[in-house]
Amino acid sequence: MFAELAEEMLDTLVSGGAKYGDVRIVEAQWQSITVSGEKIEEVRMEETLGFGVRALVKGAWGFAASDVMTNDAARKTALRAISIARSSASVPSSHPSHFIPA
Repeated sequence: MFAELAEEMLDTLVSGGAKYGDVRIVEAQWQSITVSGEKIEEVRMEETLGFGVRALVKGAWGFAASDVMTNDAARKTALRAISIARSSASVPSSHPSHFIPA
């Protein structure tokens, strides 16, 4: 499932004209215990799942994230990152981002 989502986002970045892009899928789990004096007030276990995508377009970065784990959401989120990068590129900058070939 995660590989399919990542592929969807990366394909969208390439077809959308990004010079560079990356995808991070994050699953986090944590527990917390609230104590008052010697009494346990609350025990919580939480879990989150989501992804973020970065796009470099015309020397500017765009970032977007979602917690909806579907191919459609992956594509739309990648398109949002591209759109944000394009908007950022329209603002004059004396330091555009670029990568130097290894």
